[in-house]
Amino acid sequence: MPIAEGELTRLLERATVRFWVGKESVGTAFFITPDYLLTAYHCIGEYADRNELYISNSIYGKKRVRLEEDKCFRNEEIDIAVLKLWNEKPSSDYVPLGLVNILNLSQSVVALGYPQDNFMITEGKLLSFPEKHPNMFISDCLKGRGQSGGLVYHHESQRVVGLALRVCEEDYLLNSGYVGRFDELFRHWPQLRDLNAKTIQHWNNRLGLSDNSVVIKTVIKPSRWGFWLGFGLLSVLILNVAYWETKQPIIVVNNPEPSSILSQAKNQLDKAEKSLSLCQSDLTSYKNNYNGLQSRFKQQETALNTSKADLSACQNKLRSLQTELKVMEEKLVKAESKTSLIKDRYRDNGDGTVTDTKTDTKTNLQWMRCLIGQEWQNGRCQGEAQKMDWDEAQKLKISFAGHSGWRLPTIEELRSLVYCSSGKPAYFPNNGKKCESEYQRPTLVKEAFPDALAEHHFVWSSSPVAGNEGYAWYVGFKHGHGSSNYRNGYGHVRLVRGGQ
Repeated sequence: MPIAEGELTRLLERATVRFWVGKESVGTAFFITPDYLLTAYHCIGEYADRNELYISNSIYGKKRVRLEEDKCFRNEEIDIAVLKLWNEKPSSDYVPLGLVNILNLSQSVVALGYPQDNFMITEGKLLSFPEKHPNMFISDCLKGRGQSGGLVYHHESQRVVGLALRVCEEDYLLNSGYVGRFDELFRHWPQLRDLNAKTIQHWNNRLGLSDNSVVIKTVIKPSRWGFWLGFGLLSVLILNVAYWETKQPIIVVNNPEPSSILSQAKNQLDKAEKSLSLCQSDLTSYKNNYNGLQSRFKQQETALNTSKADLSACQNKLRSLQTELKVMEEKLVKAESKTSLIKDRYRDNGDGTVTDTKTDTKTNLQWMRCLIGQEWQNGRCQGEAQKMDWDEAQKLKISFAGHSGWRLPTIEELRSLVYCSSGKPAYFPNNGKKCESEYQRPTLVKEAFPDALAEHHFVWSSSPVAGNEGYAWYVGFKHGHGSSNYRNGYGHVRLVRGGQ
């Protein structure tokens, strides 16, 4: 009794494996005999490390394999590799190969493989036979990376009719891919025919089919012109029979009259003429049907070319719209960034940090809005800022706002925060000198760095004083100037990340 469809699917799954080179999954393969694997050449190539080949599936997990190199077949041109395993038979399930000449367009096929690292069975249709790739056909049953090297199965013929190769770049809207045919493989590797014959017998036994079972079903549907052609040929056969009947010798019994012989001959001639008339009528009907079909074919061909042109125009329009959308998104991001900047400079990241987007600062430094010791709560810096000496500040290791890598700023980076509200000598002087005239204290942008101390507020930098190991640079934000102090002195700390 033939097996159920679910059991057939399990047989195909057990014959399909995921292929590894070392720790990298390179695609899919499947058994065509107990010790021969078939896969795509581009998945395995010539590979560098021959001792790091593995196969795996849901049946027996991950298993290392070795190859008999002299019995392997590889062909980069048709992108097919047949690999002979060395004295190992890890699979009792293997599948037979078939040729594509049993298929018609729009017939259903299924692909088995490991796209996105998960085993999948995907259905699709046979879409076309591309002229520029005679060793392939195109199907929409391929769904992604990792499926290369997997089998494409045809239920009607109960054969593997193709090898998953790659996605069609030019037809990305149809989600289709190239499937390799086996015609060239059989031609380049003749011993495959004997191996495949044994596999077919094994496969029929697994499916519960007898040796006399008709495996390949009729898949070519007769058309109307084919009917008339067959009818015409049958009519010609009848005519020939009638004609040859007139050629047979007339056996005269009891010496019939010549008039009787002539009458019989005339009757036979009349039958032949009627048969000829019927044949001519059928032939005329066939020609008319053929001409009608040819006209309809040309109309369909014209419609198909028009559809292809429309599809191409649609694809071009889609690409154009995608480009326009990308430009609009970039403009929107710039506009949002500009409108949300503090003092046209600091971008509020919403997590207790700001990013300095000043045009002459290519590093886009990210600053903590609060001093060490304070906590960012409800848009304010809560608590008392902590003081520490320079060595202690250098050793801080903090993770904040989802980031690590926070550090003391250099003296140049720290000076860039000085803001002179008077505009003298500049709003952001970054020269280490004090602000002039009337200005707010501390000399920071308060909207970016709230609750900073105005009095006795100096902040350590990571920059030591050259030539004097006991001193390091700081910035006093009461007046906005830079100076140095003993390293064992106590100052505040504001950390930064990025840059350098």
